[in-house]
Amino acid sequence: MQCQSTAAPVDLRPTLAAKGAPLPVVRQFAAAQRFFEHGCDFLYSAEALRHHPRNEHVPEIVVLGASNVGKSSFLNALVGREGRAKVGQRPGKTKLMNAFGVGPRLILVDTPGYGYRSQAAWGAEILKYLEMRQRLRGAVVLLSLIKRQPSPEDLWVLRALAELNTRTLVVVTKADRQRPAEWPLVCSRMADAVLHEMDSLDETVCGYRWRAAVAGAESDVYVTAAGMDVDGKLGNGAGMGGVRAAILQMAGFDVRAEVTKTADNVVYAGPTVSFDDIQWG
Repeated sequence: MQCQSTAAPVDLRPTLAAKGAPLPVVRQFAAAQRFFEHGCDFLYSAEALRHHPRNEHVPEIVVLGASNVGKSSFLNALVGREGRAKVGQRPGKTKLMNAFGVGPRLILVDTPGYGYRSQAAWGAEILKYLEMRQRLRGAVVLLSLIKRQPSPEDLWVLRALAELNTRTLVVVTKADRQRPAEWPLVCSRMADAVLHEMDSLDETVCGYRWRAAVAGAESDVYVTAAGMDVDGKLGNGAGMGGVRAAILQMAGFDVRAEVTKTADNVVYAGPTVSFDDIQWG
């Protein structure tokens, strides 16, 4: 498990170097930071799979989570821009799938929260997207630490992703809602519970293919909180850097000193395609 922070991004290189992080890690996180801070633009909203524009070239990552888990806050912290995704006090504010163009060529898809009176059709439409979207490269599942344990709905989503063999990264949110003396232990217990469930699903559902799909990722579970600082007990030292790097790796990018396309992303030999060139169906 790694403990990360959703505080506003800063230049990670001097911070990590001062804390003794290996130079390759410093460069990796700095490259990921530059990628996400390159820009973030709202692209479109879609109620169903058929409403998404045709996309044959740009990798997509979908963000899933229960209502009021903090998806909008997470997305804003990820790209370092307040207000890019609307944050609401009432659960279930997001009603549509909202796509954002991030960095040079990545699409993040924010989804309606599940549970707590959210739309009943959530499951069917999201599952269609997960199963049939050609350029989907992975899912980020947000779990709230306030619950202390994954909910039945959370476990259902993890199982669905395992059955579809969708690359999955779990981010535990709202660690700052715990007492300072308690949150490291609570984080560890939550991460252990999630990893145990993922290990079980990997064995029983996927034949050890699911988690192996996230090649190069140091961990499948990250813990985030607004303003969380470094905590030696959990080995944190990267802020959102680790989360950004893991997302880019999941999307098919090679994150080193610079973010480059891996073989999975070089199947298209034509000119670079901008977000404006995505074909609408």
